[in-house]
Amino acid sequence: MREIRGIVHEEGPDLSMEEMATRLGTSKSILYRYFTDKTALQVAVGEYVLGRARGRLVEASRSSRDPRRTVNAMVDTYLGIVERSRNVFLFVNRPQQAASEGNLRTFVLQVEELVQGILAPLLAPSTPPERISYWAAGVVGLVRATAEQWVASDPSTRPTREDLAADLTTIVWDGTHTLIAKRNQGAEPIPNNARTDPATP
Repeated sequence: MREIRGIVHEEGPDLSMEEMATRLGTSKSILYRYFTDKTALQVAVGEYVLGRARGRLVEASRSSRDPRRTVNAMVDTYLGIVERSRNVFLFVNRPQQAASEGNLRTFVLQVEELVQGILAPLLAPSTPPERISYWAAGVVGLVRATAEQWVASDPSTRPTREDLAADLTTIVWDGTHTLIAKRNQGAEPIPNNARTDPATP
């Protein structure tokens, strides 16, 4: 799978099955024994890429005791994954590839859970978990949509990864921090042990 990912990285997301087989040094018929069509190939590459991305984001979510720095680390990590290979990102995120949406949705839900793990310890215990899940979905959706536009933009005019990560962190954290402060007004104090490290499960 690593070799296939490398070929997509070099050749682009529009590579045909025949071109893929040629680059792999095999025939299209043999390739079809493993992948029924290009969509199946995209799903397999997506599982491989998203699995690795998930691991990096978990590490980022545990990188600091400061929740704002943790958010910045996660945003920067995600943008770094996108930046590392625009072609691979586009290959596994094509919206018309409905079969891959299951894998992609699972990945998104797992990232949302990481964000919930950062937010929940900062909130009063009376905060409904469902409310936190909506906030997490909004955060992840914002970053994902921005990353998709960023990677498709002209590299000569788009902001650097670091600048965009800083911008998104400000948007995400300032807004979330305001919600947290508002939600915690008049609520019971947050237990001290919940403040120690919001990034630790």
